[in-house]
Amino acid sequence: MSKKIKLNDKIIKDHISDWSYETKDKSGNKIIKQKGNRSYTPFDVEKTSRLKGLVLCEYKDKAGNRGGKYFCVRYWFNGRSKIHTIGQYLPNIYGAKEVSDELNELHKRHTNKKGRWITDPNITKKLSETRTTLEQAEESQKKTLGEVIEELCMRSFPKIDNEGTLTAKSITDRARYIIGYNWRVKHLGYHNDDEGNGRVTFKANTRTRTKAPDDWQDLFKKYPSGHRIMKSKDLNPYNHVSIYDSPLSKLVIDDLRPGHIKKYLSQYRSHSVRQDIKECFHLIWSLAVDVGYLGENPKESLIGTLEENFMKSKGQ
Repeated sequence: MSKKIKLNDKIIKDHISDWSYETKDKSGNKIIKQKGNRSYTPFDVEKTSRLKGLVLCEYKDKAGNRGGKYFCVRYWFNGRSKIHTIGQYLPNIYGAKEVSDELNELHKRHTNKKGRWITDPNITKKLSETRTTLEQAEESQKKTLGEVIEELCMRSFPKIDNEGTLTAKSITDRARYIIGYNWRVKHLGYHNDDEGNGRVTFKANTRTRTKAPDDWQDLFKKYPSGHRIMKSKDLNPYNHVSIYDSPLSKLVIDDLRPGHIKKYLSQYRSHSVRQDIKECFHLIWSLAVDVGYLGENPKESLIGTLEENFMKSKGQ
């Protein structure tokens, strides 16, 4: 049994899973065995709380490389021990508070007043997913949010419901929140073509003495996610981080939830700016749906929630 850890973001971030455990052989002698491709570490929570059974899971691939950290809950259903994955741990995005809230919601839906599991969340999850045919076997391409953003840029920021692209001004505004607060945007120029569609050109950055990128791929190669974020008090006084440069960029877009976006928006004080960024997420998600990154039957819950919030902000 792994040693219990506190449900604390710093502890979770620094935690290194133990891949061996002590047991006894048939003769009663203590022996050390190695775990398989998963290691579970229980959290030190009260036995009477709804957090009972919460564990941290870490994976290993066949080569022995460690994957991400995931929150899971162990529970008993119909006399059998089961485990349900709640979500991936992402620093400053999805941590102790978020998993606590989600586990509380799971309890409300799946347990009775005595705290016993009366329905299985794993079964509920499977039933809620759209069944696909064999031709739709590849439901999702498992693109990360960062990869979808790169595709959005390479497609010149297409409009959501109409043909063509956003205007140059709209692209400038969206780029600030999607890939901005980073020296990469100093290589971009914006203009409208004869049909009013926004176009992006690449230029040298005289301040950093960096030559013009050849294209979007070259730009992202020189300025990958999380690198060359502006630290200047003049250019980025509030130390904002774009969507592309945030930890969310590494999240598979299928797993993106309104709660992730709400946490990301907390760095901004202005209500109007938050609405603009919600529209940016709406733009990114719409592209992922349109190009088929989310499969033949994409979930509409996220885009529906964002669209509803956006429409309310517009007074529609």
